[in-house]
Amino acid sequence: MWRDLVKRYPGLEPRRILEDLIETHGSKGKWFAAAKTARFLDIALECAAHYDAAPATLIRAARDLKLKEPVFALQIALHAIRHLVEGRGYEPTPLDIDEAVGNLMVAAARLDAVDQARQALRRTAGSALSAGPMTERLVRNIAALGAAGWDG
Repeated sequence: MWRDLVKRYPGLEPRRILEDLIETHGSKGKWFAAAKTARFLDIALECAAHYDAAPATLIRAARDLKLKEPVFALQIALHAIRHLVEGRGYEPTPLDIDEAVGNLMVAAARLDAVDQARQALRRTAGSALSAGPMTERLVRNIAALGAAGWDG
């Protein structure tokens, strides 16, 4: 929809079109992909934090950008992990946690921020409302990071 409107109205600022779409259509998390594609990473981060952002979409974005945009990928991976631990997503599996943590740690290593990433993972696991399978898998990932030498 956003791309079509940008093409249809070349005189309008693409960022403004996206902001208007988010405001009028709601479901802020659903606009993550459009914001990322448009390279409005600040808007994409806001969308990723929203409860209706799809963890699978966030995990793919973190995977695709962990080397080129590690700051963004790190933040997106953390949002994906939080959403998964909070029970969001379409048919998520514990493997989604594994992939998100892997993307997070690659981005963190590129930024020399491994310790900060591990602390953020611990905070996310500690703030979980229940010890469901996603939280348990996250805790296992955190333990494995220490055993694998991801000490920073």
